[in-house]
Amino acid sequence: MLTIMTLVLGLLVATQGAALSERWHDYPACSLLETAQPSRDLTREKIDAGLQACALPMDGITAHDAARVLGESRFAFEAESESGVLTLYARPHDMNARLRLSGLSVELTPISDTIAAGRFRLLHMNSAMLTFYLPPNLAENGRFQIVTWRGPDAPPLRMRVETLEGRIDQAELYSEALSETRRLEIYTPPGFDPAAGPYPAIFMADGGETAYFAHLIETGIQSGELEPLVVIGLVSGHWGIVDEIDPTVDWRSADYLPGWYEAEPRFEQHMRFVIETVAPWAAHHYAISEDPARRLVMGHSNGGVFALHAGYRHPDQFGWAFPFSPGRVALDTLDFETEQQARFRFGVGRYEPRFHVSARNSHALLNERGYDSEFSDFSAGHTDDIRNAVLIDWLGEVFPGP
Repeated sequence: MLTIMTLVLGLLVATQGAALSERWHDYPACSLLETAQPSRDLTREKIDAGLQACALPMDGITAHDAARVLGESRFAFEAESESGVLTLYARPHDMNARLRLSGLSVELTPISDTIAAGRFRLLHMNSAMLTFYLPPNLAENGRFQIVTWRGPDAPPLRMRVETLEGRIDQAELYSEALSETRRLEIYTPPGFDPAAGPYPAIFMADGGETAYFAHLIETGIQSGELEPLVVIGLVSGHWGIVDEIDPTVDWRSADYLPGWYEAEPRFEQHMRFVIETVAPWAAHHYAISEDPARRLVMGHSNGGVFALHAGYRHPDQFGWAFPFSPGRVALDTLDFETEQQARFRFGVGRYEPRFHVSARNSHALLNERGYDSEFSDFSAGHTDDIRNAVLIDWLGEVFPGP
């Protein structure tokens, strides 16, 4: 009997371990992670990363209490920074739709016919920068909505200029490597004069956000923290392609992730477009420096993977790389031999375990090989809170003001 019970318990533990390895990045129960044993698929590193943001029991959360907190709203939360407990409440438009919030990427559970809730434990919540992206089903007006919360020790918010003195240009370039025409967005600083160049440059993945970050970067230029610089925004995915394309393909992933199954070898073709077409064009038309030490590549999420690989594979083009929350494709091996080495600064959230592990592994591998690589994690989810908090400071190391 003891042997049978041992086998049963062993199977139960193995089953729980397999389930955790499948969904450890989706905030499984804290109690399961606390008792989990490391295995091939669920390493100690993954367990520790998962424990930074995990689900707590919802005992004691009643529909009556949730309705009281919600009032007339469709979404509300209670954040207890000292204990690290976050409780979320929602009154969806449609209870049958999926009740997932982006940012923290958590899914809520129905507790009545009209209300859903969730409770989570977040480590270092006193320094948290939380952004909830509410889908139309959870938003007040049935449209996309953003709700934010910052802990008492969160990094200070950086000021942003209300009106740009610099300029945002749009451009289209034909890529022989991709056999298509691509869109770019370019930021030039106040008083931009090609004759005053060459200017330092940021090559930014997901360049449709160029104007958004220009309002932050220009604050650093105006304060003297940064020297005037140019941003070359690589508009991503189907938004960046002028020609008619197959709408069923995830073109952003294909452009940014090595070996993406839908369109291999598109990653290499897109990288050639950036190196062989965009960079020389930008040097000619926008007087950016051709010195790699004066060029930086950055991106977030899949764009962070692109920035990581661009800096690693092409240090002759990019002397610096800022991969923010790079996911899916970490550096498994260092198999590109180059005489130069880019310098890396990783930024990742504690509440996005898959990206945390991926970024830390890539950083560790670079460090082992003697690269100048730094890893910083923050109390945040898969959002732009980290870039908003640290970008000016990090750029100040690379392109300090006069």
